[in-house]
Amino acid sequence: MNSSGKPDFAKSNQTQTDFGGLQKCWLEMAQMFDRYDATSHATVLRECAKDLEHVMKSAADRSLSLTEASHLSGYSTDHLGRLVREGRIPNVGRKGKPLLREGDLPRRVSKVDTSPKAKYDPATDARNLRSRGRRIA
Repeated sequence: MNSSGKPDFAKSNQTQTDFGGLQKCWLEMAQMFDRYDATSHATVLRECAKDLEHVMKSAADRSLSLTEASHLSGYSTDHLGRLVREGRIPNVGRKGKPLLREGDLPRRVSKVDTSPKAKYDPATDARNLRSRGRRIA
């Protein structure tokens, strides 16, 4: 929770796949409900957090082909195959057809520009063009 009483997860730049952050947020909200004697709400949030943990563990154990793992991780099938051959990622399949546990996959960090964009200002654009020595018709 932040100083305004809103969950940190709601205001952060977390992705939708950050279920661990969501689970933490639910548990923090449950504590807040406990402080205000809203125990039924807190109980529901704790049960949801527990169910989410079970789903996350199940997903981590899911076996994926190299192609599926490539789409999920952001790495190429060749790179993932090399990691399996080098023993850096365990192969849960057979030698000719490797399978990878979702929980063992490396994750490529996506670079997303979250900075606010300024609105287009024609006067600033004109000044920039003038400073470069271009004529404005």
